Amino acid sequence: MSYFSRLVLLVPLLAATCGPPPYRNYPPMTDEPCKAASERDPLYEQEMERYAGASLKDYSVVQDVQWQAYERCMRMKGMMPSGGVQRVQPYGY
Repeated sequence: MSYFSRLVLLVPLLAATCGPPPYRNYPPMTDEPCKAASERDPLYEQEMERYAGASLKDYSVVQDVQWQAYERCMRMKGMMPSGGVQRVQPYGY
């Protein structure tokens, strides 16, 4: 097999191994005021700046921060229970 034919076979194989970034499976943010408030949250803005221009490999950190801000807003409005089992946080973040 020539070098070029090996390269033609290798490129699609390498492309197949590159998957999408690991997104969290959160329910949709249906409350528009709380969604807007979560996007204005200082910690969310800080994380967005931190990952701006970087690969989306660790974008799940940004999603976690936004979801926590959304949950805080929903709790303040009384639309979400205040306690219960907390989501497992990834080790080291």
